[in-house]
This record gives sequence, structure tokens and C-alpha cells, in this order.
Amino acid sequence: MKTEICSCKGLNTNCKKCFGSGYIQSNTPQKKVGKQSDKKQNKKNQIEIISVLNENYPTKLLAIKDPILYLYYKGNINLIYNTSIAVIGSREINLHEELITKEISEKISNKGITIVSGLANGTDTQAHLASFKQKGKTIAVLASGLNIITPSNNRQLAKNILISGGLLV
Repeated sequence: MKTEICSCKGLNTNCKKCFGSGYIQSNTPQKKVGKQSDKKQNKKNQIEIISVLNENYPTKLLAIKDPILYLYYKGNINLIYNTSIAVIGSREINLHEELITKEISEKISNKGITIVSGLANGTDTQAHLASFKQKGKTIAVLASGLNIITPSNNRQLAKNILISGGLLV
């Protein structure tokens, strides 16, 4: 297997080491992406992949210093173009914090703004639930990948996000 280290600073779409051979930019030896078995598994699980070189790659992500080269997602990718607000906070919240999170998230959703949060317990969960209550849209950014929903008690929440037209990334 070819293991070259890219010397590019930032994203260079003309770099043959990064993009010409299917290798990804890294400061460590690089791995080939898109193995056949991974592709089959992703298709089975309805997981889509979009490359930074794709014309439909989210422009918001291109604006960050080191854009994600391959975005794995499940659900409505068009939500990423919506006006959105990230709702973040603690995994362990008290009743007052839960009520405040719900109130703020409901107001955001009522304005047609997409809620973006993790899928952790606490603030993240309450933000997504409040969005559902208002028939709003929500994006969950997962820490563990799309095949392993953690925490396990939020597996149904992840399913509900997809059922309601949301997005998991």
C-alpha cells in the first residue's frame, strides 16, 4: 500500500497526493478510502458520502480552515444549506437547564431555523426534542459515526430525526 505524507498547507485540489490517487491529506501515513466492503455496508445502511471536490459539497464547510474531505451523512443533506444555530451544553442538566434549552430551541425552530447539535444526553437531546415539538428541522452531528449511535438510549431519537426529514452527519 502506498503511504505518502502530503506536504500541502491547507486544501489544494490540484495536489495529486491528496486527490489524484484517492488518498486523503494527513500528517500520518494515509489510507485508501472507499474500500468495496465499506461501500456495500454504507449502501445497506443508507449512508451517503460527499467529497470536498463534489460541486454539491456544502459551502459552509468549505469556509472552515481544514474542510472535511469526505462527509458521511444520512438523511436530508439539503438541511445543511439552511440557516442554522448550534445548541450545545452539558450532558447532565438540571430541570431549570432543561426548560431553558427547550424554550430557546422551540423559539429557534418557530423561526424556521435549523437546530444543529450532537446526539448526547442532556442539552443535545432536549434541543432536538424541542425542534420536533415545533415541527422544525434538526441536524445531529455524531461523535461515533453513523453505524454506531451513542449513547444507545438515543437510537430512537436518531431514527426520529431521519423520519422527520432531519440529517445525521
